[in-house]
Amino acid sequence: VHPKLNFVLDRKFEVNANTLQETMVLKLYTYKYTDDPNCSDQVTSRASSKLNTIISFIEKSLGRTEGPFFLGSGLSTADIHLHMLTAWDPSIKDRVVSSSSTSSVPANQRLINIQRSYQAMLKEPDVAKTFVMNGH
Repeated sequence: VHPKLNFVLDRKFEVNANTLQETMVLKLYTYKYTDDPNCSDQVTSRASSKLNTIISFIEKSLGRTEGPFFLGSGLSTADIHLHMLTAWDPSIKDRVVSSSSTSSVPANQRLINIQRSYQAMLKEPDVAKTFVMNGH
């Protein structure tokens, strides 16, 4: 892929990762987004719904690449950002690391393309070391 196209694609996926981060923060820190404690459940529900839409889009997008990463075979900052974010929410993290047939996560809810990307990313020694140091 031409270097200019790589930049455009990387930026596209980085924007999606940023949208993921914003929605993740909204879900995890609901109290910061409403002054009415009676609305917390509604804010969390809406954020969870949006989060599922974003994760589904990313899962499908990774399934269309020619490698495990957003740019195919080349690891990018968008990939690293994605995997940092998926570890923040246990319900998403469980769907990413649930490859085992003994997993309690139903097969149709597993994020196999994101998982494939995660496993490939961890083959990079410096990235793997950083993730381990940060509890991932």
